[in-house]
Amino acid sequence: MSKEIDAIKLELKSLCQEFTDVLNKMKDQNIISEEEYNEYSSKKIEFLEN
Repeated sequence: MSKEIDAIKLELKSLCQEFTDVLNKMKDQNIISEEEYNEYSSKKIEFLEN
């Protein structure tokens, strides 16, 4: 069971990194504003805290 949980945690970490990378690219290309970036990236933090 512990190996399964570790695998899920690793996958979530990878997905969150991809999400952050996409947000950074969108911000850098002026697709989203700094405020939107902060809001969306805070959603990731809220998700991980739950």
